[in-house]
Amino acid sequence: MNGFRRATLGLMPAVSRSRIILGSGICLALALVSGAVAGPINGSMGLSFLDPTQNNTNLLTSTVVGNASNTLRNVGGGCPSSSGDFCVVPTGTNFGAFTLTLTSIATGGGLVLSASGEGTFTASFGEIVTQSTNFLDVYLTGTYSGLPGNGTTCGGSNPCDNSAASFRASWNFTGNSLGGSGTLAAPPAGLTPEPATMALLGSALLGLGFLRRRRKV
Repeated sequence: MNGFRRATLGLMPAVSRSRIILGSGICLALALVSGAVAGPINGSMGLSFLDPTQNNTNLLTSTVVGNASNTLRNVGGGCPSSSGDFCVVPTGTNFGAFTLTLTSIATGGGLVLSASGEGTFTASFGEIVTQSTNFLDVYLTGTYSGLPGNGTTCGGSNPCDNSAASFRASWNFTGNSLGGSGTLAAPPAGLTPEPATMALLGSALLGLGFLRRRRKV
């Protein structure tokens, strides 16, 4: 069979042989490229708010929170405050200023975190986990896009795929000082229930067990 193919190619005009060779080269190139296609992000990244903000005298009555400037990837050698594909983002990368409108948090609250060349997180859904006079905890989900590759991350030498991601953030008053921090994760990190919710669930399970025992008796 191979001899037949060689004989057939030998009888073909030079132009046809060139087209076959060129086509084979293109197929090979496409195969090589397809082996380096981007993939979804898998990892997490901690952020510190150097200039946290809120628009009222306390966090319980605030309707807008955020960070006036300098939202930094947590400082640390290597990747102690990030993991997985997010390790490609250099330590100290500044994601700038952002705001979160709590009255529209169900649709993302207008929150966008972006660092030039390092990607953008855009929130599309969120909820308030805890809100009190001195503490605010929120959970948002959305999309992280434009995370670069470095040859070993999800994108290889290409940008990673646009990926579903979450952002868990908190603001707290310590004395008269307002602090804040957050964590980006892809795929989205699950929302851990509050201790009070876990206690309520535990009581419910105990109640069910008690009823079952009574029915058996």
